[in-house]
Amino acid sequence: MYSRLSPSTIVGILIAVCIIAPLAWLLHEPGLFGKVWIVVKYNPAFWIVGLLAIGFGLYRKLTHPNEFAWIELAVQIPASLLAVLAAFSFFYYTTTNMSDSEIWNGKVTLAEYLEAWTQEVEHETCAAQDVNGNCTATQTVKQLIYHPPEWHIHTSNNEDVSTSKAVYRNYVGHFGGERKEILFHMGQVSVGDGNRFYVSYPGPEVKQIPSAQEHRFVNYLKASQSINLRRGSTNAYEKFLLPYPQIYEGTFGPIEVNRVLAAGVDVPVEWRAEVDRTLDNALTSLGKAKQVNLLVYVVGTSDRAFFHALEEHWIFGKKNDVIVVLGVKSFPKLDWVEVMAWTDVEEFKITLRNRITEQGDIANATALAATIVDQVSLAPQKGGYKRKPMAELEYLVADITLPWWASMLIVLLSGILSWGISWALINNEVTSE
Repeated sequence: MYSRLSPSTIVGILIAVCIIAPLAWLLHEPGLFGKVWIVVKYNPAFWIVGLLAIGFGLYRKLTHPNEFAWIELAVQIPASLLAVLAAFSFFYYTTTNMSDSEIWNGKVTLAEYLEAWTQEVEHETCAAQDVNGNCTATQTVKQLIYHPPEWHIHTSNNEDVSTSKAVYRNYVGHFGGERKEILFHMGQVSVGDGNRFYVSYPGPEVKQIPSAQEHRFVNYLKASQSINLRRGSTNAYEKFLLPYPQIYEGTFGPIEVNRVLAAGVDVPVEWRAEVDRTLDNALTSLGKAKQVNLLVYVVGTSDRAFFHALEEHWIFGKKNDVIVVLGVKSFPKLDWVEVMAWTDVEEFKITLRNRITEQGDIANATALAATIVDQVSLAPQKGGYKRKPMAELEYLVADITLPWWASMLIVLLSGILSWGISWALINNEVTSE
């Protein structure tokens, strides 16, 4: 017998997708939803709308006592509350400027190539219909599904990065020792393919490939209204303000970032490359151990006030950043040094600043980078770096507010979803032919 989904079932499926999709999107990044929840639960409107959703469920039970069973009420209320939670979470994350990303650093541990293969699947379709459009006969149809080839990079931070055939071949040439794994796929009809080829990091430091990847996080500081009210100190330094560096594609895939930025001053290419290479290599282990990202910003002004303009422009950097800002009006003479970092270990920033200042100039790229790495590596009690947890900034959630239109849309969507859930439950019959 062939069954058709009723309209109520279809509506229920659509509502489930509307609820689950935004929550799954937030849960995809570890710890992200928990941070958003802290902001959501602080808003009294969330609890008011949640109570209204519960009240609406009870109202529908009272007005439809025969069609709306008690067990369905037990579905209505949790589903409505989830709808409210999904709506508040999604709009808080997308409209309040709290969405941010930080760079995680490590090294490539493995590159793999998954061969293309073809799969055969069977499913039933309607072969004949009556005059009313109801299915009177079914047939089994075989379908071929092509699975295209894939190339991936895996890092020491358990990151899986999609890449290309050319990049994979670069890893084969660099790491060496390519291996093959014969795989079995359910329903595979193609012959001699669908296998896995891979190369692993062989161990010697000379063979390691640093990796950098962006990860989303909730930035209370960036979303705080009190921070936005403090804007205005960047106007005099616009020509020196550069955008925050982004991950870009290199020889070994989209895992590279420029760690040295220069604005308003000529800095030798070789110097920049040496600092970048030294910091990259150090972060293959230090990045994960210290949860840190290292950047050097060289600016062609002797005015130390530029540092505060950069703080505003980059909103104090990311939560795992250590940004060494060097005032260099004429390379390599050093005019001033400041350090931007989210840390309660003030000794770290002061000591690192003083150590670089004592060098007098920055002609020796290796010495500068080594000083930064050494100070970051120390234990916090010895003046080393310790990242400030975002939890210590939770007091800022009181400053995070939704735009008025987002609040109105949340109420509207929550109401529509609650009504839709109850309608689907009241009319939840499946027709059969």
